[in-house]
Amino acid sequence: RAVDFILAQRPPAPLFNAYEYGGYLGWRLAPEYQVFIDPRCLDFEVFDDYQTARGGHYQKAFEKYGVNTVAFYLFTPVVNSIPEISLYLLMDGQWDLVYADRISVVMVRHSQNTLPVVDKAPLVAHLQRVLENTLARTPDDTQAIVQYGRVLYFRGDTEGAKQHFMKALQINPKLRAPRFYLGAINRQTD
Repeated sequence: RAVDFILAQRPPAPLFNAYEYGGYLGWRLAPEYQVFIDPRCLDFEVFDDYQTARGGHYQKAFEKYGVNTVAFYLFTPVVNSIPEISLYLLMDGQWDLVYADRISVVMVRHSQNTLPVVDKAPLVAHLQRVLENTLARTPDDTQAIVQYGRVLYFRGDTEGAKQHFMKALQINPKLRAPRFYLGAINRQTD
């Protein structure tokens, strides 16, 4: 359905897509859109940029490649976790949600968007509940702990966010993301 939406609404290119979607998107969207990556990717630099962006550090890669539209899944196939890029773009005011279904989201850079915007708040609230359920089942899942802290931070619950980031570091002191967020919180409160 996300592809049908892209074909009908024509969000601005270039497109950043989930690796697993690449072959199908290339088949359906060519020649109007060129996919960012697909499973046949032979360019290691592009693959590294994809991995970094997918992990939530998308700003540099998006600037480098001029990305204006993102088509990604809400839950990682098989492991059913929330991809950082999807969660963090939903919390980024520079990106508009223009399409969402049970599987995928399409987001457009705010400065390039001419499409109707979908309210992100219900989807972020849904993902927060998913993270709460994940943590109830697996309380030591550091990815879910950090993501939940990130959502709390986004929603203004700085103390709750700090507690989750510190818990993640207690479980795995080598994690960089919770250190980054704790540093940001400390700079904000100083």
